[in-house]
Amino acid sequence: MNIRIGMFACPSCQAPSISLWRKVGATDTFPARCARCNGLSFVSAWAHFAGAFVAEGLLWGAAIAALLAKSWALLLLFPVGLVAWSALVGAVFPLRPIARGEVRRARRKTAALLGGGAVLLAVIALVAARW
Repeated sequence: MNIRIGMFACPSCQAPSISLWRKVGATDTFPARCARCNGLSFVSAWAHFAGAFVAEGLLWGAAIAALLAKSWALLLLFPVGLVAWSALVGAVFPLRPIARGEVRRARRKTAALLGGGAVLLAVIALVAARW
């Protein structure tokens, strides 16, 4: 990360052109795009997997702490923790380059999984309605 301007280096051309927000949200289906070389990059799925657990823990931790202390101010732990986690992801998990063909493949796979899940839920709902 280039501390001076707050941008991360593109893994393809090393230009500081990717913001923290774009880096944290970059996946293989929606990668971050470098403004200089148009290269695509993403953060490992492990960062997103860990982020789900961190967000869940922060949500419940802040709610329980607020109830036990009888103070609504402790609910601010949730957004503050999410911002801190985003900064940690930016510092710890590197950007990895990805080819456009791999992005198309990942999007098709995701669409197939979502479509299959929707069909499965529809079948379960129909069977449950007739039961």
